[in-house]
Amino acid sequence: MLVSYKWLNEYLDLSEITPKELADKMSVTGIEVEGIDVPEEGLKKSLSEK
Repeated sequence: MLVSYKWLNEYLDLSEITPKELADKMSVTGIEVEGIDVPEEGLKKSLSEK
């Protein structure tokens, strides 16, 4: 199941936890986290491309 950090933030206060920290906490409780995708990372230009 894919779950959006932004969607979870609508129901929980995630202002003090990063997606990586949340994934770690979920894994400890037995919820499998296969990975964290950050789509906007692929959209950022590097300094050498400017």
